[in-house]
Amino acid sequence: QEVKSAMIRQVEYYFSDENLRTDSFLRGKMDLENAVELSIIAGFPKIKSMYPPSINATDSQAQCLLLAAVLQSSTQVVVDDARLTVRRKSSAPLPELVARRSSRNGSSGIVLGGERDPDKTVFVGNLSQQVTEVLLYELFSQIGPVDRVSIPPQAVDAGGGGGGHRGYGFVQFRDGPVNSSKHSVTYAVRVMHGVPLFGA
Repeated sequence: QEVKSAMIRQVEYYFSDENLRTDSFLRGKMDLENAVELSIIAGFPKIKSMYPPSINATDSQAQCLLLAAVLQSSTQVVVDDARLTVRRKSSAPLPELVARRSSRNGSSGIVLGGERDPDKTVFVGNLSQQVTEVLLYELFSQIGPVDRVSIPPQAVDAGGGGGGHRGYGFVQFRDGPVNSSKHSVTYAVRVMHGVPLFGA
């Protein structure tokens, strides 16, 4: 029952105004009714960590069925009859999407706090030009608390060519109530290694 309640609270948080103000990844997955495919939520690392041992880690169908059953008790989100999507029960409009950004020494990035610390940082390479700092922030926030994200920009030559980014970035974790930065970095490397973004 405790795990069930924790799972409900986590999904309700994903769809809360607090999270949706900055969660461009999740909002990008929403349809016209602000619903998200249940398989996406069921595949988030924090949700996957709550499944009982009887649920195979690679059985996405079983994970979705379990999550759909659990969310029947939610007061904030609702699963459709086909058990394919989940959305907020409230019909209120979504909050305005914002991102806190900072620019230092010509390199922009999302900065939420803390000091730069290589020991807490993950290098993310082979990034498509479609990948943004906001997307990386939202993706890695599913693994642990994130302090800052940066994707170095590509230099622009005298003729105005270039631009975009250099194809790699950095994600820095912070200590949290559950995941220490060391745990988050190790977990991120294990879970995200080889995961394609936009075919990159």
